Amino acid sequence: MITRIAIALSAAATLSACQLGGVVEPALKDEARGIVGPIVAQEVPGAPGTALTECILDNAANDELAQIVAAGGTPATVVLVGDILARDDTVACGVARLTG
Repeated sequence: MITRIAIALSAAATLSACQLGGVVEPALKDEARGIVGPIVAQEVPGAPGTALTECILDNAANDELAQIVAAGGTPATVVLVGDILARDDTVACGVARLTG
């Protein structure tokens, strides 16, 4: 019984450290930043836009970052960025960075 609990706790700790799609690749995130940043800056320029960009990147999964990089600044990318921005965790990140 104790072994099962230990395994369950270990699995929960591992899963809580992961994002959707696994650990984000830094190079992929950096490349996506060059696409997401200008999209966000069109509506929110300056430091607030940079903060929101980081929140979007922090809450995107690897497959979403790969889609952004592959598509570039297309209308589909703008929709995907908006979808990521609308997530509860992204909104909370934005509020924290912009107010605090």
